[in-house]
Amino acid sequence: MSTLALFTSVVLPCFVGCALLLALGASVRPDPLGFVGLVFPAGALVVGLSMFAWLHVGWSLVDGGPQVAVLLLGVLLLLAWRARVRRRSPIASAEAAPAEARRARGRAARIGVESVFACVLALALGDVLFDALDLWLVPIGLGDSTTIWTMRAKMLFQHGAIDADLPSTLNHFGGAGHLDYPLLNPLLQVWMMSSAGELLDSYLRIPTHLWHASLLLCVFAATRRRIGALAGAALAWLYVSLPSLDTISNGTMMDLPVALAFMGLVDRVLLACDEREDGQPHSRRCGRASWCGPRTRARCCSRRPSRAR
Repeated sequence: MSTLALFTSVVLPCFVGCALLLALGASVRPDPLGFVGLVFPAGALVVGLSMFAWLHVGWSLVDGGPQVAVLLLGVLLLLAWRARVRRRSPIASAEAAPAEARRARGRAARIGVESVFACVLALALGDVLFDALDLWLVPIGLGDSTTIWTMRAKMLFQHGAIDADLPSTLNHFGGAGHLDYPLLNPLLQVWMMSSAGELLDSYLRIPTHLWHASLLLCVFAATRRRIGALAGAALAWLYVSLPSLDTISNGTMMDLPVALAFMGLVDRVLLACDEREDGQPHSRRCGRASWCGPRTRARCCSRRPSRAR
């Protein structure tokens, strides 16, 4: 796999994921870490749907067509975001300025704690990078990773289409015939093979490592938002140190995407509860809400304007 192909296969999903989040109205400011953690999952959904449609049509996978299609989708989403920004009221920008100033002062006051948090996060992400490099030339041979998910991806790539003959083709290879299993994971591996133009196990783990990194970013962002930077870093480090997390991140199974989806669902529910109590959406709270613990957030963000009598 060439360096350009590797760069394309990783950057394009992140690019289209960022464009999708912006087009849907997500903001970087309230929680930059959480936003970055959702970039690849959002892009993976777009890439998966694009590959699903591409395979249904039956076009070639190795001529760069899927990559061009995803790039065009990203550009269209960015244009939609720009149109959304232009329609935004100037009042919203004026209201955001004082909040940004308060956020800057809060960061300066907590620079020591945030430095510790950043170091712990860097160590966790460095561990993901080390695992990716350590497993680069190791064949995929871990249970269901080989017999179900990667086998199905290779059969999809070789078959070249999702048609009436595909189920019978998959049923010839044991576990790959689980037709009720979701296709997102195999489709992302087909994306990697399409970018490289060949079948090699070394780069089929890349989506798994990106899911792992996204999960870590979202866990660190959620724990910092709920209990503060220092306690959040300690709790997140306990989570990422679980031996089972290293085991499932060495293959190509669906455990990490499912864990990320469940964690994101719980986090969104808790944010919705906070919004209901505070009377303000998360994106319009003051900057300290994303960087402090619950007591400070309660003093800072739960004040409501007095009602006229």
